[in-house]
Amino acid sequence: MKKLQDEGTKPTDEVIFLSVLSACSHAGLVEEGSKVFKSMIEKHHILPLMGHYGCMVDLFGKSGDLDVAEDLIYTMPFRASALIWMTLLGACRNLGEIQRGEMAFNYISLLEPDNRALLYILLSNIYAKWEVE
Repeated sequence: MKKLQDEGTKPTDEVIFLSVLSACSHAGLVEEGSKVFKSMIEKHHILPLMGHYGCMVDLFGKSGDLDVAEDLIYTMPFRASALIWMTLLGACRNLGEIQRGEMAFNYISLLEPDNRALLYILLSNIYAKWEVE
C-alpha cells in the first residue's frame, strides 16, 4: 500500500483495498494487511464488504491466529457467508483445529444445506489429517 501511495496512487474505492488485502493474504503479510484494513475504515471511511472480511479471515487463518479470525467473523456488521466459514474451516484443517472446524462446519451446514456432502468430505479431511498423525 505504501508503494502505491509513494507512486501517487490513492486508494479510492473498495476494489483497490480488496486487491491489496488479497495480496497481503497471499504473501502472509499479517501486520501490513491489518494496517490496510484499519486504514480503509478509519482513514478512508470505506466500509469493508464480505470480500474484505474474507481476505482478513484468510490472512489470520494462514498465520495461525484462528482466535482473531473467528472474532472478526463474529464482529462483522452482517452475517458471515458460507464462504467466510469455509475459509475458516480450511484454516482449521491446516492447523488441526478439529473442534473449531466442527463449529465452522455447523455454520456452513445451516447456510448451505444442499452442500452437505461436500462439507462432510471437508470435515473428514480434518479428521484424516490429524487423527493419524
